[in-house]
Amino acid sequence: MIDKGGKFAFDVLRDDFNHKEVLDKMIHYSTMTWADIKQQTNDKGKSKHHFIGCDSISKDAIDRIHAKKLDEFSDMIFSFAF
Repeated sequence: MIDKGGKFAFDVLRDDFNHKEVLDKMIHYSTMTWADIKQQTNDKGKSKHHFIGCDSISKDAIDRIHAKKLDEFSDMIFSFAF
């Protein structure tokens, strides 16, 4: 699902959003298995991509989840490092 409105919109016209980078990364990730994605680490050896809880995201993001009526998925948030 792509959010098309509000602060978190996937909007190619926004100056503060590098949509090309996001799309390029997502295309690259689509060629990998979940195991490969979750296995990637940063320079400190920690996982780059992982599930996160609602306690780890901003209040604005939580409010957007509620507004989009996605509460049932709030425990399934996966964080990709860009």
